[in-house]
Amino acid sequence: MHELRAVWRRQTSNWKAVVIRQVFNRFFNEVVAQYSSIYIHMLGASPVELGAVNSASGAANAFVSLPLGWMRDRYSLRKIYVIGVGLVALVSLLYAVATSWQILTVALFTSGFATSFGSCVVICDVSLPNRDRATGKALCEGLGALPTLFAPILAASLITWFGGISTENIRRLYWIQVVAMIGLFLYVATPQQSSGGCSSSHWACSPVA
Repeated sequence: MHELRAVWRRQTSNWKAVVIRQVFNRFFNEVVAQYSSIYIHMLGASPVELGAVNSASGAANAFVSLPLGWMRDRYSLRKIYVIGVGLVALVSLLYAVATSWQILTVALFTSGFATSFGSCVVICDVSLPNRDRATGKALCEGLGALPTLFAPILAASLITWFGGISTENIRRLYWIQVVAMIGLFLYVATPQQSSGGCSSSHWACSPVA
């Protein structure tokens, strides 16, 4: 535990922002995740159409992987990362305002792009020194997984409080996610000063030794 705290303290605000984003993003994704298929079905999708909609995210991942690698080699990682968070907020908004399952095809396709942009693994590779890289990645993933223990319970409690499973009550969960993702976008889009005096406008700032 002491070593984990030491690794955390040595890192720049850039990497810490990634970890916070992971925790927030996974928490609010898990809040709505268990109701996603139910929501799509309630908006009129048949079982076959539901499968087609869910495949849209994978298609987007495959489509964007090569050009995204090219972009990461040539453009600011921070800008790409912020775009990724913005896309997550857009996906949440599309879910919240959807009046038909077809709109959610666009949302899930966009979600595939959002997953690829600003990958935690890539940012960790750039931001962490060699001696902290493995521990830092494990810490990032471990903290990011914690919300999966609590978010489903919160979601079920909210749905019960709203009056049970219905299209409108699930939609309320997505509006909660929209507000959270906009807040997260504002957080990561605002340049911060790292403990080593290096602005987080550049992800590759050298970590403090």
